[in-house]
Amino acid sequence: MTRPLAADAGATAAKVGRVDLKILREGEGTPLFLVPGLGCAPEELRALAEALAAKEGTIGIAIDTDARFASVEEMAALAIVRVRSRQPNGPYRLGGYSFGALVAFEMAGQLIAAGESIEHLFLIEPALDESHWPRNIWLRALARRSAVQISRIATMRPAAASAELALRTRRLAARFRSRAGGGVTGTTPIRRLFGRYRPGPYTQKIVLIAAIHDRHFGVDPAALWRGLVQNVSLRRIEADHLSILRDPDSVAAVAAVIDHEIALGDGRWPGLRPMTGFQRPMLVTTMRWFSTARLGQALEEAGFAVSACRPPRHPLEDVEGIDAQFPLSRSTPLRDLRTAIARAGPDLIVPDDEHAIRLLGKLAERARMQDPAMAALIDRSLRIMSRSDLAATAESLGIATPRTRAIDCREVVDDSASREGLPLVLKTDGSWGGRGVAIIRDRESIAEIWRSIAQPPPLWRALKRMIVDRDNLSFVQWARQSGPAINLQSFVVGRPAIVTGASLDGRLLGLVCMEVEESASATGPATVVRIIEHAGMSNTATRLIAELGLSGFSGFDFMLRPDGEAILIEMNARATPTAHLLLEGFQASGAMLALFPQSVMTPHVRPIATLDLPVRAPILTRRGLAMVGREQRPSVRVAHALRDWLAVKRFQ
Repeated sequence: MTRPLAADAGATAAKVGRVDLKILREGEGTPLFLVPGLGCAPEELRALAEALAAKEGTIGIAIDTDARFASVEEMAALAIVRVRSRQPNGPYRLGGYSFGALVAFEMAGQLIAAGESIEHLFLIEPALDESHWPRNIWLRALARRSAVQISRIATMRPAAASAELALRTRRLAARFRSRAGGGVTGTTPIRRLFGRYRPGPYTQKIVLIAAIHDRHFGVDPAALWRGLVQNVSLRRIEADHLSILRDPDSVAAVAAVIDHEIALGDGRWPGLRPMTGFQRPMLVTTMRWFSTARLGQALEEAGFAVSACRPPRHPLEDVEGIDAQFPLSRSTPLRDLRTAIARAGPDLIVPDDEHAIRLLGKLAERARMQDPAMAALIDRSLRIMSRSDLAATAESLGIATPRTRAIDCREVVDDSASREGLPLVLKTDGSWGGRGVAIIRDRESIAEIWRSIAQPPPLWRALKRMIVDRDNLSFVQWARQSGPAINLQSFVVGRPAIVTGASLDGRLLGLVCMEVEESASATGPATVVRIIEHAGMSNTATRLIAELGLSGFSGFDFMLRPDGEAILIEMNARATPTAHLLLEGFQASGAMLALFPQSVMTPHVRPIATLDLPVRAPILTRRGLAMVGREQRPSVRVAHALRDWLAVKRFQ
């Protein structure tokens, strides 16, 4: 399709007079030009303009609906003349709602053809005539509409049903005629222009802001535009086509998307951004953790080309912008993982749990001879280290850490209790979330705690973890009657704190320090954290990242003594539940965050904490709320209470 140049459009003042500009909000810098919907009234955009946080102004493009236009292309060309009268040169920020999104899209194409640049293009619920829908999408929507109408007609009285059936039959025939005729039918001149317009090719990025509910058009705009435009960044809003710019919550959500994209574009967003060597991360997870999906969503939104290898029914399936998702089966995990890496071609692999680390380690060993490039990629992405080795490394760097050593018999615990006193801590390698951690507070409990930690898990627990948690290691340990590697660590009195960091080849990219205010259990993961500034924690994490040459995400656990000294407890060389904060933008020191959804699953959350919802990902939020709902079932709550009680009785 050949686009007319905007310069050709200003031949007569009368034509230009059909389009005008209306200031919706004053501001400085590059303004955002917005085109309203089919009614072409800029006032419908005022609420959105006022909700935007960006300091730049917002200008509506008013189109005279009584004037006759030859085409959408002419309408866009005239709008460009007005835009250039306000901003002579690019880069331009454009957006539009419904039919106005088509005009904004055409304006962007014409400006690019004229040698200008487009900084941002926001299409809010962009409408597209049925005649231009892909056939399979059109037929499915037609079948769905027909089924709804037939079920409704079936409830009517015979006379009313007959009249309604005749009406729906005529409308169905009109739809077929409109599609066959290229969408040239319509009740108004603008409606006929809408039917004739088919978007041309566009290679630059568009941000498509789509409502979750599609009850007005019967089709998801994302399904239409992904087939037309190469680079679509999709953002969902909890709304439908009509309420997306009317409902205050929906308007605020749209404004948050636009503000975020503009801040990313001009460098004001402080979060982690793609860079050479860390542009195409692959998430590898064996657990169905919500935090993995949260990290994937944050990476995609920040501009990373994300892929994932994960088990079925994982929350990642609700993150729409991920480039590719590959299955990770229980029966052939190494083959699945090898296939996923080969097909996705990531530049960095991000493991999310200890099982994923073990799988990647095994794959690297097998690939060293057959696929050295894959082995090198895994080695660059992975750092496997026991707790005792970490303690030795920290000690060599002069980092304060409790004495930690690998042990293989209970007698060492007895001897240490006699010499050092109690409490002491037993930890197993490869455990997470408080599992495999026991605090020995009295000598009478040593035998029972050692038996629970050191012996293979009972069959019922191994089966439960294999079926529910997808944890095959417990079953393997039961079958082989072999226990995990055990470490004995000195107990540190203090307040728990954590650091989440991102790095590339040992170079720190960003970190955030947090003090744990609430946790799921005495030794479990954090549910409420407070952002803090702590030079000691930051320095420790930075030095270890450099010493170990870490890439990707990593987490560090500390205990803060009463005098403020930070004692390193352990390190996780993988993504942790707070890794997404490095991409969301750094919170102010003192901010209290209730991590979602884990904080909602616990009954006592501090009211002053801000719930850390993925506000720009409502479908993912729904998934998290569904997980909360399942956790709140009486049977699940009883099971968890029993589990926590047993943990307290056994280990505290």
